Amino acid sequence: MLEIKNVSKKFDFPDNFKVLEDINMTIRDKEFVCLLGPSGCGKTILLYLIAGFLNPTSGKILYNGVEIEKPDAKRIMIFQDLALFPWRTVYENILFGLKKSDFSAKQKKKMVLEYLSLMGLEEFSDWHPHMLSGGMKQKVAVARALISNPELLLMDEPFAALDPQYRKYLRKNLESIWQKSPKTVIFVTHSINEALYLADSIHVFSGLPAKIKKTFKIDLARPRDPLDPRYQKLFKDIEESIAEEFDISMEKRLMLDRGLSNVLNKLKN
Repeated sequence: MLEIKNVSKKFDFPDNFKVLEDINMTIRDKEFVCLLGPSGCGKTILLYLIAGFLNPTSGKILYNGVEIEKPDAKRIMIFQDLALFPWRTVYENILFGLKKSDFSAKQKKKMVLEYLSLMGLEEFSDWHPHMLSGGMKQKVAVARALISNPELLLMDEPFAALDPQYRKYLRKNLESIWQKSPKTVIFVTHSINEALYLADSIHVFSGLPAKIKKTFKIDLARPRDPLDPRYQKLFKDIEESIAEEFDISMEKRLMLDRGLSNVLNKLKN
């Protein structure tokens, strides 16, 4: 279980700029959670805190009763830019997810082949990332994350750059994989439909400094039917909740973007 208790986060730029304020959340094991809210409201920062890349300014984040203070292989994050190794093939990129495992070479090969099949990438195992479409790269990133068997998967707008049809295909693929091998998933998205299709619960964030404005429990049978009146009502309620938050200033968004850029640069160096 993941417990986020009274978590706030400030950055030094400028004048102790507050991004998150008093965030409280409890996420059950194997629950699929989506985070929605205005652009630049701190959803990604919360993922970094859960991953252990950053520490809260105040409050605590506990995973199975233990405070998170640093990254751990039990918690894997898939970044927006995917971070595939350009010099490695699809096979080698997925194999990298098993780098710290104790499996034999034969076992590792079997597991990689299984994930290649699961993601429909068998024919592309010898290709390098520059040869792949955006959607195929995303599938490689998901396979590399899942093969390491994390307990908690953090996904930061993984399908944002894809066309609507491929995005729809990949979210169905993700749901199928999650149902076959359940993990706790925290998924950041700007798409209400995507959140309603995937989530057990949806947390709507306010503008900066971000708070959890409202939580929606999605008690709909899978696969979700957008024509279901209950689905449509939830969509409308969530849409109205988010629309109220788009009056945050562009200046605050730009400040957060600069800070997030600094964080990413430090993580990559």
